[in-house]
Amino acid sequence: MLTPYPLQAKAAPGIHFELCTEVELLSEQASHAHDFFEMIFISGRGGTFQLGSETYAIQSNSLFFVAPYTLHNLRVPAQSQMYALRFGPRFLGITAECNLHDLNNLDLRRVPLLAPFVLQQHLRFDREPELVRQVVLLLQALHRETQYCSPCSEDILRSLVILLLGSVFRSYERAILTHLGSSRQRPRNDALSRTLRFIHERLHQKLTLEDVARHVYLSPTYLARLLKRETGKTFVDLVTEKRLEHSIALLLQTSLTIREIARQVGFEDAAYFARRFRQELGSSPSVYRNRQGMSRHFAASDITADIC
Repeated sequence: MLTPYPLQAKAAPGIHFELCTEVELLSEQASHAHDFFEMIFISGRGGTFQLGSETYAIQSNSLFFVAPYTLHNLRVPAQSQMYALRFGPRFLGITAECNLHDLNNLDLRRVPLLAPFVLQQHLRFDREPELVRQVVLLLQALHRETQYCSPCSEDILRSLVILLLGSVFRSYERAILTHLGSSRQRPRNDALSRTLRFIHERLHQKLTLEDVARHVYLSPTYLARLLKRETGKTFVDLVTEKRLEHSIALLLQTSLTIREIARQVGFEDAAYFARRFRQELGSSPSVYRNRQGMSRHFAASDITADIC
């Protein structure tokens, strides 16, 4: 069951909250991305979850955190029991200081609640039985509150989400801080980081392996091997994935035409962009924009002034 919380009509844009408990609504055939945060909890086992360049086998009580604009694909048995918690940044009071397109450079000491979303591909957050028990109880409380609906429900829902994310951070605080410390200690010219940043900053340009390798002071052969080893993708596949992720952001956040978006993310041919988009996400860019916009419209924004 998809349980959108009916926010007030006067709520600011970007506030979004919903709780999904039916696997059929999440187990999509094509990879997809969206402009909100998502936490997925699966109590059964079996199936896979692809997040960016990582593919995870679903174990009992699996917990995943999906950052905005990250391509992902869930494939689990239809009988699986699960929750998917989705919310926009403003639901937690996070404003423009948080760049949703570049969370890897976010100062997590200022917004620690987002640590699981930033570090999902470095840490697993479902290895502590006591935390899993807390997560289940909080998800059940969230589900009950969406059914109850009172004038203070929005505040209660927000408090429960903050408590849930805070519990995850506390349970893995040492590992998170250790990771942050080691990240700061690594040389600033780390090869993979330099490469990914260079690609991100120049997605609108024509990119070749040789050009990128020259700018990050590596040989093309070494760079190709590095990317394959660290991301599991070829250079071309990685650049295409980043371009599609950025195109999703532009589709959902701007009124640019499909041709303009194609050009801004580095596709010289709008028809080729649309074809690759359909191959990876299962629909054309325009259909994807309309579908996602309609989903957000019914989930959060076009509600009467009454809270219920």
